[in-house]
Parts: sequence; structure tokens; C-alpha cells
Amino acid sequence: MNLLLNAIDAINTNGTITVSTKPVNSSTTYDIPHTTYGSSTYDIPHTTYEPVVNISIKDTGCGIAKADIPRLFDPFYTSKNSGTGLGLSVVHGIIEKHNGKIEVKSELNKGTEFIINL
Repeated sequence: MNLLLNAIDAINTNGTITVSTKPVNSSTTYDIPHTTYGSSTYDIPHTTYEPVVNISIKDTGCGIAKADIPRLFDPFYTSKNSGTGLGLSVVHGIIEKHNGKIEVKSELNKGTEFIINL
């Protein structure tokens, strides 16, 4: 929802938001890390997962300045006049908790795309 709200802000009243999904064809596998519950740690031996879906949220809005991109996911960082700067930090945290990755592509006055791989 945070990504969509940011896209709505970026396009203002004119523009397009495109949400798409596609399967990922990847030979890369990732180890599932051990999980700690209280004082017990549970390892999942020899278990891997392969990313299976790519989610893209793309807008034709104002874009993001290159200088701002490295800090986008930092807590409390915002380039807006209002807001807390927590939206993208929360998005990043949720995706990482699901062993996923997020990347951003943006160009000023042309738009932004967030790409999530889960």
C-alpha cells in the first residue's frame, strides 16, 4: 500500500500507475536462515528457496532524484513536505522478512519503478 500511495503522490492528477507480476525464472537459490524463538534456535538444514514472483509497481510521475535513491529505505528519511519517512522503510522490512529483495529504478520527470522479488 505504501508503494501505491507514493505512486499516487508522484503522478499527482496526471499519469499512470502500472502494477504487474510475472514468474521469475532463476537458477539462484538462497539459504533460509535459522530462526530463533525465545531461547531456542531452529535450523532448517539444506533447505533453499527460489524466488518465484516478480512484482513491479511503476508510475509515470515526477521521478526520484539520484541523490535521494540511496536513502529511500532509511527510517525517517523523506523528501516530502509531510509524512514520517517510514513508508518505504516498512516496505523494505516486510520484504526482507519474507527473504525477498526490492530495487528501484527512477528518472526525474519520467517516473519510478519498484521491483520486488519474492
